[in-house]
Amino acid sequence: MEQYELAEAADRAGISPDELHGLVDRGILEPDEAGRFTEADVRRVGVVQSIVAAGIPIDLLADTLRSGGFSLAFMDDPAYSLFTSFTSETFQEVSARTGVPLNLLIAIRESAGGVTPAPGDRVRDGELPVVTLLEFQLSHGFRPITLERHLRVIGDSLRRIAETGGDAWRSEVLDPLFSAGTIPTTENLVRVIWELLGPKLGADRLHRLRLWEDPTFYVEYLGE
Repeated sequence: MEQYELAEAADRAGISPDELHGLVDRGILEPDEAGRFTEADVRRVGVVQSIVAAGIPIDLLADTLRSGGFSLAFMDDPAYSLFTSFTSETFQEVSARTGVPLNLLIAIRESAGGVTPAPGDRVRDGELPVVTLLEFQLSHGFRPITLERHLRVIGDSLRRIAETGGDAWRSEVLDPLFSAGTIPTTENLVRVIWELLGPKLGADRLHRLRLWEDPTFYVEYLGE
């Protein structure tokens, strides 16, 4: 697991060292015994920024975390590694280094649903593989307008898949639970999933289901 000193962690999170130190002082972030931070800690900074931007006072957030009413531990889940930290290069600098047009680089973040970056904004780690692919395609004669259209179609398709999946989960799982007066806890959800899969798989193939609520808690169901 990669770890960072305070200054580098702050830089990767896009905040100042003093701001990161303030999060530690409030108990929102906890470095290890050597004072180092993980990539998940960098992601937690982004969550905190979003919560504060939504109007939740940071001291209220800190109190809620201390009391156990809320946790940022879910950012340790490998699934959230998709949300990568900042590199040291800006979009303008990457464009100059690779020859990829600036507007095409900006389309990478826009197509993923991000806010339109300024030329001086820094590129994220997870965006660099796409830059490499674009650089290769351009060197083999692909037109920028074609590549940009491709990026935006992929992004739009992924959003539609996510929206459709979310709608299906709500209409086919959550709404029936609410209609039946059942709270959609992890325990109840794993039971409903069992009932949906059971007729399809058969008792001889479905033995146990494990549903993770976060990286530290799961519920197992054996059909009892």
